[in-house]
Amino acid sequence: EAAYDLLRRDAKPDSRRSLWLFVRHEKFDTNEEMPAGYTASAWVCVGGTQNGSNITLTSGEEATCTITNIDDTPTLKLVKLVTNDDGGSAVANDWDLTATGTSRTFTELTPAAADASFNDVTAGVQYTLTETAAPTGYTNGTTWSCTGTGISASDATHVTVALGGAVTCTIT
Repeated sequence: EAAYDLLRRDAKPDSRRSLWLFVRHEKFDTNEEMPAGYTASAWVCVGGTQNGSNITLTSGEEATCTITNIDDTPTLKLVKLVTNDDGGSAVANDWDLTATGTSRTFTELTPAAADASFNDVTAGVQYTLTETAAPTGYTNGTTWSCTGTGISASDATHVTVALGGAVTCTIT
């Protein structure tokens, strides 16, 4: 988008003659395409006149614009469901659930669905999912079910979360 300003410049300070100049301004919209799992900072431009993601340059003017892309930390929540259909009274928080990865490990000490929380994990790292021994009269589950955004791999006892993902894995 181009804009022109008509400027009057007197040829001599005490002259009746004037010189008229057309000055062209260029307006640029800064943008970028970003892969999933990243959040962009605001543009920061040095030179020109910046208004949000737009920068206007006058003839011969230069500007350098910078944006920072920040990777979105993936998160993982572990939830335990308990079936008490034979007179048992155990609750989900009687178990501890653990996600073990090469760079991070965490244990959910309150895995009831209402109490469990999302924990930061490392993108692209496979986590092994386990639970502590079952209370007397109960059998541990054997298969985890994972749902959410950013599941890049999952099987009965493992999950890998992509950048920006938020995954909940449940065992009964």
